[in-house]
Amino acid sequence: MNYLDTKFYCISVGFATFLLGCLGSNNVQASGNIALDDQNNVYVYASSFITKYNNNGSYVQSIPIDISVEPAGIAVDKQGNVYILDIAGHGVVKYNKNGSLSEGFSMNYPYFHSNSGSHGLALNKKGNIYALKHDLTGIAEFDRNGTLMREWGKSVTNTSRINDGEFLQTSGVALDSKGNVYAGDIGDFRIQKLSNGKFITGWKTYKDEINDAFLHALPATMDIAIDNKGNVYVTDSGCPEGCETIRDPTIQKFNNNGTLIRSFIPRDLNHNPVHPTGIYIDKRDNLYISSQYVLGFLKYNTAGTLLADYTSH
Repeated sequence: MNYLDTKFYCISVGFATFLLGCLGSNNVQASGNIALDDQNNVYVYASSFITKYNNNGSYVQSIPIDISVEPAGIAVDKQGNVYILDIAGHGVVKYNKNGSLSEGFSMNYPYFHSNSGSHGLALNKKGNIYALKHDLTGIAEFDRNGTLMREWGKSVTNTSRINDGEFLQTSGVALDSKGNVYAGDIGDFRIQKLSNGKFITGWKTYKDEINDAFLHALPATMDIAIDNKGNVYVTDSGCPEGCETIRDPTIQKFNNNGTLIRSFIPRDLNHNPVHPTGIYIDKRDNLYISSQYVLGFLKYNTAGTLLADYTSH
């Protein structure tokens, strides 16, 4: 996810390190996205908490999430309200900036618990909510009160030939400064760009050899962010074991027409590969990454150089 003139935010995996001793790092699972607010505070999610850090990685606040909620995407508006996409069946849940459930907000939109590999939630400048469709075949748009306005995309009719605008399993959603919607499909290893519900363009992110880089995408890992120039970034957690081809995780950068610009392996302070799940881009085009089994976040420039490592493994 990203932050642009559309001012939407998304959050992801992570947790405050002071709770590490209680839970143990093996309990931290990747689940969503990562975001910054207007004051450059960073929000991350793991183990039934949303944790807020300042931009230097210091703990600010934790918001406990009901154990029945299974976040698959989180977004924060300009007022600091936090929206959680819940694939356990609650639709979208809203918390105010103090961490209390927001009164008067109701959004009952079903999500499939079995599809926890997918995630995606975003807000536009009007406060409209963009979330995965309940059957994961596209994107649904709601007004700021949670009323369904329209749905984009449709299910696949022929898996041997997937048509434009069709989705096998949507994962990841982002908006650019012009209001175009980018949706990932981890079932088809593809990104699709939509405008006013209409297909504009799309491209594969799997086994395309461009500029000597192999592009891959795996279920439960694809997240999307867009920088201030309209370039599109996609996360890929790689496959360290159990795959026919062992490969490192990558961050892939495309222009808005799908041409690969750069693909790099994100690494931590010890130069170990990081398995990215959520991605966010700030106003200066710095990249913020959340990672599997890691508490906190990492910060990179667009060339893939590590700027800061605020994580605890």
